[in-house]
Amino acid sequence: MAKRQYFRAFARQPANLSGIVASELGGWRRAVRIRDIGLAGARIELMEGLPQGAVLRLELELPGQSNGLVLNAEVAWSSANPEKTAAQAGLKFVDLT
Repeated sequence: MAKRQYFRAFARQPANLSGIVASELGGWRRAVRIRDIGLAGARIELMEGLPQGAVLRLELELPGQSNGLVLNAEVAWSSANPEKTAAQAGLKFVDLT
């Protein structure tokens, strides 16, 4: 199997956080598990795949905080699990200020 070659500008840290992804226009919402996160993006698990290039909102629940964090993101890649238990997607954060 060929190994994927890419350059990640910012390191990611392992995570196990709950979150929600929602369409940019609010048409749908899905529960996700954030598996790693960094300054420029995150890897999430969810029950179904997401289309590459889709623009969405990632809502993070922060432990010990009453307010969460909302980030705009674009789906960089998505893959389904062959066992159909979960899909994974890589998100690239966009429009950070």
